Amino acid sequence: MSSQYSNPQHPRVVVSGSIAFDTLMTYRGSFPSALAVGNTSLAASFLVEHNGREPGGNGANIAYTLALLGMEPLLVGAVGMDFHDREVELNRLGIITDGLVYAEEVPTAHCVIATDLDNNQITLFSPAAMELAQDAPLSAFIQGPDTHVVIAPDDVTAMVRHVEEAASSNARVVFAPGQQITALKTDALVHCMHRSHIVVANDHEWQRIEDRTGIAADSPPSSAMHVLTRGAQGATVTVGATVHEIAACSDIDVVDPTGAGDAFLAGLVTGLSHKLNPVEAAQLGSVAAAYVLENHGSQHHAFTISSFAERFRQTFGVECSLFTTMGEQ
Repeated sequence: MSSQYSNPQHPRVVVSGSIAFDTLMTYRGSFPSALAVGNTSLAASFLVEHNGREPGGNGANIAYTLALLGMEPLLVGAVGMDFHDREVELNRLGIITDGLVYAEEVPTAHCVIATDLDNNQITLFSPAAMELAQDAPLSAFIQGPDTHVVIAPDDVTAMVRHVEEAASSNARVVFAPGQQITALKTDALVHCMHRSHIVVANDHEWQRIEDRTGIAADSPPSSAMHVLTRGAQGATVTVGATVHEIAACSDIDVVDPTGAGDAFLAGLVTGLSHKLNPVEAAQLGSVAAAYVLENHGSQHHAFTISSFAERFRQTFGVECSLFTTMGEQ
C-alpha cells in the first residue's frame, strides 16, 4: 500500500510497537486465590474457556483504533511468515503498513493471555519475529513536528532506537513503555522519557517507573505531559504543574480488558493530532477504551464516528470539538 495519505492535510501518526497474534482464554475463577500457596514451589493448572486466536500486539492494537477514529496511521514493526493475510486486512481498514519488516522464516510474535473473573491476567509471550523490529524503518515516515510518533512495547532495542529517531526528526514522541518497563535498562528508560513529549502508563507501571527512576507521574518536565491511567477510576493528565482528572465511561459491561489501554492511547493521540486540549484528548481515550472492554480481543470493537460522538456526549455532558472539525460521519 502506498505511504501517501489519501488526504495530504491529514494529521500523520506513526505507531511503532509489537504486532502479534493473541490466544485468549477465560478462567472462571480467581488467579490470586488459586495461586495463594504457602511454599516456594508452584504447580498450577487452570481449566479455561478458549476464545480463539486473535490479532493483537500493542502497536497493531493502537493503529486499529486510530483507523476507526478516522486517522490513517502508519504501522512500524516486525512480523513473520504468517502475517500476509492480516496485512491485507489492515490495509482495508486504512492502516498503512509500509513500515513493516518481514521475517520469512519465523512466525509473528504470539501472546497467550488468560483472564480470570476479576480481570486479573496471566500472559505468556513468544517474541519470534519481534526481535527484528529494530530493523524496521521509522525516520523516513516522519514529516516534522506535526507528526506524532507512538512508541509502544516492542523489542527494547527497537524502542530505544525509534525514540531517538523520532526525537531527532523533531516529531512529537508519545512513549508508552508498558510491560517492557522491566526489560528496559534504567538509563535507557530515563533517556526515552527525557526525549519524549508525552509519557503514558497505568498506575502499576508508573509505580515501577518511579521506583526505578525517581520520575513520578505527577512531576513531568515543564515541556512534557504525563498520563496515568487507572482503569475504572479514569485517568490523570499532568501538564507542568496542572493536574486534570479524566473520568472513565460508567456504562460498561466489561467482557475483556485486553487492549483497553491501547485504545485509550489511540483516542488520546487522535485528539492531540487534531490539536485538541489534553483534557478533550484524554476523554476521547476514555470513550475508545470503553468499546474494547465490551468485546473479547483487542481488535474486534467497532463504532461509527456519530455513535462515538454520542457516547462522548453522554459520558461528559458536552460536545467534543473534534467532531465539529471532522464531521459526524
